[in-house]
Amino acid sequence: MAPQQLTVVTRQRLLDLLVVEKVWWWGALDEVRFLERLYDLDALEGDGFRRLTAREDITQHCLNNDDWPPEWVFTDDRFGLNGDSPQPLLRFLAEMLHPVVRRDPAEVQHLAGKFNDLLAADGFELYPAEYISGLPVYAGGARATFHGARPDWKFESRPLLTDPRVLHEHQERIRAGLERDPAAAIASVQRTRRKLVQNHPGTTRHRAPARRRPATPVQACHDAAGPECRRSGRPRQGQRHGG
Repeated sequence: MAPQQLTVVTRQRLLDLLVVEKVWWWGALDEVRFLERLYDLDALEGDGFRRLTAREDITQHCLNNDDWPPEWVFTDDRFGLNGDSPQPLLRFLAEMLHPVVRRDPAEVQHLAGKFNDLLAADGFELYPAEYISGLPVYAGGARATFHGARPDWKFESRPLLTDPRVLHEHQERIRAGLERDPAAAIASVQRTRRKLVQNHPGTTRHRAPARRRPATPVQACHDAAGPECRRSGRPRQGQRHGG
């Protein structure tokens, strides 16, 4: 079986999205500071004439002259974003959503949804792999299971979690999360419960019944017999046990 691929159609749609919505892939950083998080810019060659490294090349054209279009990186063979393997592009898109790169959680959520809508056509997705200060750090991969490699909890487009196989899948993820980061796992479960209630109006919250101490034999007798038994069993004024 051939390895799973990102088609040229999906790649072009992703690029069109960034161009049309004017999304600067470097976010709150600049091109050099963003790319050095993913690549060794000093090990990649420059233009081979005046600039010996990619760092010098990018600094000159993006920071000093500003004469390269924003989408240049997607067609530059040094970074492999238009190659056969989907991983470099998935890693690049995931880095665009990193809390250090993008400071607005609403923008991150919006972009993640847009990216995943396009990636889903080829069977890929971006998913929160871990959390930093309560903010998701994304990774990319194939949608390998019923709800994807790591679900983004889009309950409005997914069925209720009533399939035992699906429940087991989520149970295993929760268990792994508790071992890795208990606080984040508990917060994720709480968010999931709220989303289930919000996205399925028929779902109601049930309050657990109040816990009672086990009744003693005398108390059970009194409860069963009613008030008359309780009144007759109560010692009269002046009566004492033992005579």
